[in-house]
Amino acid sequence: MIIGNLEKNIIKSKKIYMMSGPIKNVGFSKDIQEELKKDLRNIHKISFIASSPDNHEETLKYVYGNSSIIGILDYLNMIIPLNDVVVNIVDNKNKELDLTSDVIYLLGGNYKTQLAFLKENNYFEKLQEYKGILLGTSCGAMNIAKKGYYSKDKEINESFFYEGLALVDITIDPHFDINNKNQVNEIKKMSIDNIIYGVSDFSSIIIENNKLKYIGKIYLVKDGIIKEYN
Repeated sequence: MIIGNLEKNIIKSKKIYMMSGPIKNVGFSKDIQEELKKDLRNIHKISFIASSPDNHEETLKYVYGNSSIIGILDYLNMIIPLNDVVVNIVDNKNKELDLTSDVIYLLGGNYKTQLAFLKENNYFEKLQEYKGILLGTSCGAMNIAKKGYYSKDKEINESFFYEGLALVDITIDPHFDINNKNQVNEIKKMSIDNIIYGVSDFSSIIIENNKLKYIGKIYLVKDGIIKEYN
């Protein structure tokens, strides 16, 4: 676990997690679980912001799970019982983002539809004022950045940066795999004049009191050079 300083703290949340997300059928790493255990203790309400706001049933599946997948709530319940916690799903069926929530969780999935949903409904202003725990996984973590980064894949031929919500001035590449030559070459190329954090699975950047805490394998990439924190 490494702790560093945040150069620009432009958020009011008392704590932010920028994660790749729980791994299917496994969940969060033990170190992340220990951190979350402290923050989930005594919470009363949690809001989940959809990445596919038009598909309410899909969002419910990823939050609550079903016979084929484990839901986010199940993974969190593995850390600490949340049976009495009020759950609020924020999508096009329910657009009320409740800032009294102890935790706001930005789900992973489609970065583009989630970002458009957040901007169209002026959630940026609300999230700026939010003072609870903010959890972002995969695209949810990408979108809260001032500058989001999308690494090319089977669907997108070129890596690119995009304008995020600017809640924090940290750009991440979630699900970063140091053994994936294509991903490594892309992040090196895109890091010229930019700083990108490669966040591996089972890893997280945690922001609290103007400090950065690195859990798991985190890579800082700048000017084509990769530096590993572990």
